[in-house]
Amino acid sequence: MGWDDWFKKKICLKGAKAARTKQVEARKPLPHSKGISKIQGVVDSLAIKNLTSSALGHIHFWSKIQPEIRSRWISMVTEGRVKKKKLENQLKT
Repeated sequence: MGWDDWFKKKICLKGAKAARTKQVEARKPLPHSKGISKIQGVVDSLAIKNLTSSALGHIHFWSKIQPEIRSRWISMVTEGRVKKKKLENQLKT
């Protein structure tokens, strides 16, 4: 009984140790995944550069158009005031 029990425990422990080492190995990053992460970093940085350049382009575009919009709004307000005064003058006479 003693020898059989000892032998069974050794076999069971070897199986458990093998399973543990497989789990540990599975958790380790693969060497080629480091290269993938580097490529991913480059791609992400390019995407960020493209986003920032497009955002700056939009900001530049709107900064050009904003004074035009403001001047158009002011002219519409003044036209409205002039029309209102003309109508008031027509109603007075």
